[in-house]
Amino acid sequence: MQKQVDITFEIQEKDYIQLFSNMPALKFQKYKAVFTIIIINIVLYFSIMLYAKSLEFTPEQFALANLLALAVHGTITTILLIKFRKKYKKMVLDIAKEKYQEITGEKIEMMLDKDLNIILINKRSIPLFEEHIKIISTSENYLIYIGSKIHSNKIFVPKKGDKYYKKNLSHIIQYLTELENAQLIEENK
Repeated sequence: MQKQVDITFEIQEKDYIQLFSNMPALKFQKYKAVFTIIIINIVLYFSIMLYAKSLEFTPEQFALANLLALAVHGTITTILLIKFRKKYKKMVLDIAKEKYQEITGEKIEMMLDKDLNIILINKRSIPLFEEHIKIISTSENYLIYIGSKIHSNKIFVPKKGDKYYKKNLSHIIQYLTELENAQLIEENK
């Protein structure tokens, strides 16, 4: 069995955008923000209803005020969520484009060293122990996230290549999935 497995590939901008848009730490932050927007609007709605109860409304007026407050808060929540989604997509796109500019035109050389339990990418060493490893397999790429923080290491690896490339890539992915801290997710994108 080989102790070192290496592959060489190029990354395109659309691939880098995919890498950042699927990043678990950013997705968690996105869901947390959406949850916060919804909770704040629900609390605000119930606060207004409690205030409306303290006023001397007839039951018909209270029902109308309740319906009006629900419609207004539903609309506000929807508008805030749409604006947040647009800003989030733009933020991810900007981050990915900025990071892609740093490596434009470079061939990426990736080597897995099984003895040291590290991945070398263009002479940058990424240790594979202690950190959680999440591998997302799409129809064209492998997206590998090492660690669960926003600034953790992320690796994009295309599935396309010659026979030698595909053989070595399958060795790397197999080795990574056999680690106890690794998780492989299949996505149909």
